[in-house]
Amino acid sequence: MNNRAKHEAITDKLLRRRISALLLAFLFAVSLVAPDHHSDFSQAVVKAAPADDGGLSNHIIDTVSPNHVKFNLFDYWVNTRDSSYSNGWEVQKGINQCHVFLFGAGQGLGPWNVWTGNERHYNNNANRTSGVRYGEYQGVVNNILADGYPILTLEDDVADPLKGRPEFIDNYGLGSKLTESLAYLFDPDIANDYKVSYENVQGLVKYDGNGGYIYNSHENYAAFLASEPGTLGTNGEASDGYFEVYDSWAVPSGGLTSPNGQFFPFDGASEVFQTDSNGNYTVDAGTGTLVPKSNVPLETGTTLNHYIGMTMETVFLQPEDGRIDANTPMYFTFSGDDDVWIFIDGVLVSDLGGIHDECFTIIDFETGTVYTGLTPMIRNDGGTFSEDIPTLEELKSAEAGTSTQTEWTWCDKAADGQPNITGTYADFKTAHGIQSTTLRAIFEAAEQEDYQSWGDGMEMSADTFDQNTQHELKMFYLERGAGASNLVLSFNMLAVPASGVTKTDQDGNPVSGVEFELWPAQVSDTEKDENGNAAPLIDPETGLYIADISAGEPICSAVTDENGRLSFVTDTRKIISFQERAQDGSDPQFYYVLKETGRPAGYRSKGDISLYYSIYNKNTKEGVLLSYNYWQTGAYTQALLDVTMTSELYAYSTDADGSPVAGERIAPSDTATEDEIQEYLDNGIIFAVPIKRMNMSGSLYDDANFNALYGTTNTGWTLMTESIANKTTVLEAAQKMVLVMQQTRQTGTIIAERNARQLFQVTITNIPGDVKLSYPYLMGTERENESEYNIAFYFAPNATSLDSITDASSIVRIATSYTNGGDTIRFDRQYASQFYIPNMFNRVRVQKLNYYGERLAGAEFTMFQTYSYQDRDGNGTQYIWDAGREMYRNTAVVNEDGSLKTREEILSTKAWDTGTTRAEGATGTPGALDLDGTLVFPSKFDDYLHESASAEYQVNINDTSTYMEEGEYVIFETKAPAGYEVNETPITVTVNDDGVFA
Repeated sequence: MNNRAKHEAITDKLLRRRISALLLAFLFAVSLVAPDHHSDFSQAVVKAAPADDGGLSNHIIDTVSPNHVKFNLFDYWVNTRDSSYSNGWEVQKGINQCHVFLFGAGQGLGPWNVWTGNERHYNNNANRTSGVRYGEYQGVVNNILADGYPILTLEDDVADPLKGRPEFIDNYGLGSKLTESLAYLFDPDIANDYKVSYENVQGLVKYDGNGGYIYNSHENYAAFLASEPGTLGTNGEASDGYFEVYDSWAVPSGGLTSPNGQFFPFDGASEVFQTDSNGNYTVDAGTGTLVPKSNVPLETGTTLNHYIGMTMETVFLQPEDGRIDANTPMYFTFSGDDDVWIFIDGVLVSDLGGIHDECFTIIDFETGTVYTGLTPMIRNDGGTFSEDIPTLEELKSAEAGTSTQTEWTWCDKAADGQPNITGTYADFKTAHGIQSTTLRAIFEAAEQEDYQSWGDGMEMSADTFDQNTQHELKMFYLERGAGASNLVLSFNMLAVPASGVTKTDQDGNPVSGVEFELWPAQVSDTEKDENGNAAPLIDPETGLYIADISAGEPICSAVTDENGRLSFVTDTRKIISFQERAQDGSDPQFYYVLKETGRPAGYRSKGDISLYYSIYNKNTKEGVLLSYNYWQTGAYTQALLDVTMTSELYAYSTDADGSPVAGERIAPSDTATEDEIQEYLDNGIIFAVPIKRMNMSGSLYDDANFNALYGTTNTGWTLMTESIANKTTVLEAAQKMVLVMQQTRQTGTIIAERNARQLFQVTITNIPGDVKLSYPYLMGTERENESEYNIAFYFAPNATSLDSITDASSIVRIATSYTNGGDTIRFDRQYASQFYIPNMFNRVRVQKLNYYGERLAGAEFTMFQTYSYQDRDGNGTQYIWDAGREMYRNTAVVNEDGSLKTREEILSTKAWDTGTTRAEGATGTPGALDLDGTLVFPSKFDDYLHESASAEYQVNINDTSTYMEEGEYVIFETKAPAGYEVNETPITVTVNDDGVFA
């Protein structure tokens, strides 16, 4: 399914800022009124291109958006946005203003701003200490990220006599910019008049057929298209757009020693592909693909939109042996220009900085080796060039001296009019400046080695990350030189299946910066649990587990990220395996306490969370981590079920006794070859649907006794009215399930895709009911008949999406096991857990009512803090400790005896916050709460509710109008609406862990 088809559907976006009225405290100048409560969805429609698009849609290839990978795209300019690029050097215009890191190409402006192919560039100096002509220029940025973005480190450059100090730095007073952060380029939240940011862009890469993903601009042109507000990506986050990737390259190299096929995403198909006089796209008679225009200049006279930025972020798992299967190392490969910096866990592991020709890097996670160099080129007979990126295996064998290849061929860029030359690997390596090092050596040089777990030197190379560790890769990419723009990206890093936490506020919005510690729970010396293990000790006051802090250090600690998420990993990034901890023969652990140790200002917590490891296989100790006493803590568990299917798929059936059996193999015909069967499966769609057993005394396997469901734990579940024997109801439930996941910004999918072993795999992130009552959990325990829920898998032939299925009767349920030679071959199932833990955002709703109960706009209210849990002035002068209240008293508002000062005295002091009731409701919350004639403190949150911005609400610790911390307050009406008098009665408010009270 191509990206245009993917974006034709209506995507309802769950209102991010819906108000949960049950969690608000409501204040009124006259009386207290109970609120209404309901939530609503807003709609966003992404329109497809016109049906008559000149045949372009026939040439859009299928691409994917791995939900553990996020791309952001940036457009920069120095003149106007629509201009191609700077004609002549624009040192301090546009995006270059007030910076030393410049877009363009000019002599004498520092080697980081000059093309490395220039004869006078440092890389071409006989006395240079590093670099090769046309290759990368290293050392532009620090080897450690700061606040998530690269930091320039150019002081040594300007002090080096071989490089010189460019005059423009002192002429414009830019000395301090030599060490500035590049967040102004790469942070979407930093606005700039000469930059537009597009977050979470979808659909750049395609499957490579071997368990990985690839994009190659020399094969496929990619054009960016913006999405309508409210569109969601596969990761459940808002997406600003997507790539349409075509079946041919576009933009010739124009005689440069660069391959045909460039990356200019802000130039559409009509600008780079040929069309006839009727506007129809020209198709190559031989290949059936689009025909590139031959007259698209790259430099002089160009109309292309140069100056591009892109970031890629992914959290990945280091697998056993560093391989994704028995034969395939895990890797990351990039080839392109210009600046490219790749960081892993905040450390620079590949430095391809500078304005250069196409350069490459390969990271081999099996051995830990990192390769960089100038990308080799081959001159073709017709005078064009092709990139010849050495493969990982070629480099490994050549470096080890085991390669059978004795002759290497390449084009000498400095003599591009001559034929290719040949030489030894040593010659080839020197010509392209190929370097190799290891991840461990890189981390040692950055003094970050001790923050990682490394291989043991036996099962895993000591130069690579240890198995079952979690890591974050960030790539920063720029096209800065206003010439060729090449991009080849290939990777196969695995997503992390680790259990973890998602932190939200009462509206379901993510809360970042929340700190947690995971501790074991105290257990009894005498009491046993149902499995014969030591039972947890229960605190008689809270009814929850008691943390065992005797070890002095928690099992792990972490802070939620910008998406409110964290995983259970150690300080050295080792993923916590709760199964391994349960299998520990000397000290098995089944019970845990998750302590919230820090949270942002303006939020309150529900306290510690009790967790227990629920075993479903006593022999192997397989189980799932669950939340204890959910109704008390508000923390609930969403079990994640990762399913890998068998190599052969069979239709689900039951025998005469009603037991499940495998029917006919799913195939296009009885005589189909294996290749034809696999093609048949690839041309269809496989999906998962939760089902509920309707009669617990009835059959456990008959379709007629199960109905499909759709929904989430957050939103609730809807049960279809007919059984799954009716395939129409199955399809409807699946379609609605996808819609609900989009609306609630859930990650994951119900659609199966092939994995590295070419087996279909799906991670089911929404499982209804108690996981301990689901069939996958109880399977093999002799308690299967207690199952209330199950997951059914279906295949629909000749379909690219659920919406493209036109005949529901063609859907086939898939058997989850079959027999082969007496052996039973089953689907592989693995559980993980995600805990959703709410933090309450403190807020107060105020209304002004007249005698008739009518709401009034224009009433100003001012809030003052009376008591705080912290010494806010920091010197004990205005805020003085009150031992009786166990809080700090604001002496400007409260007398020593605890009484309020006079209204006049209080109004003369600094207020915590001020706001005015509005006539209209919050336009940003249609259908949520009726906010007519109201004010919500914090006042900036009230403003936010009336805005149409899609960004999440932000608390500023230095601005008290953005949050209410725990403590006590008094509110005064300070201005009445026209025709009314001020009500001088003070309103007191208390904010603590139990809520907001008036």
